[in-house]
Amino acid sequence: MKQFEDVRFLVVLAAGILEIAAGCGAALGTPQQEALSPSAPKAVHETSEKQRPGLWEIEYEISGGFAGIRRQLKLSSDGRLLVTDLKQKKHIEQQASSEQLAEIANILAKIDFARSPETLPQFSNRCADCFQHVLTAVVRGQRYTLRFNDITLKDSECAPLTRLLLSMVNQALVKQGL
Repeated sequence: MKQFEDVRFLVVLAAGILEIAAGCGAALGTPQQEALSPSAPKAVHETSEKQRPGLWEIEYEISGGFAGIRRQLKLSSDGRLLVTDLKQKKHIEQQASSEQLAEIANILAKIDFARSPETLPQFSNRCADCFQHVLTAVVRGQRYTLRFNDITLKDSECAPLTRLLLSMVNQALVKQGL
């Protein structure tokens, strides 16, 4: 039982380190866009009805890291949220908040999925313990799948979305004591 608690602690620690590392690029002199800076206030910008994504569905999976996590989120525009720890085979169903849904809709409206490359990140010695991110979005009737690692994600226009989705995964797991 002690080992299980130690592993759980390491997984939560790894998720926290990932969020901190995303913000460390600026301190290390790595160029970042101001919108990707976690220290910048998160403003919810209104978009016109024409730009809004309407009905949408998102699947997000994060795997890897030194703890070897494998977690998945499924979310639809009606707020249905399913978080799964695929390694522990635990499922959590809940409703996303209206604030989270509004923020996601605004972020989705800004992402040009048609121009975003579907890339498989190359293995890199700089990223041996990186997390792998797979984002699948159905927006305006079109299905897009994008793959990133921590290095390729940080300069992507999808970074704010994946940060929010990862935060939702972690919140759901912590709320359930996983």
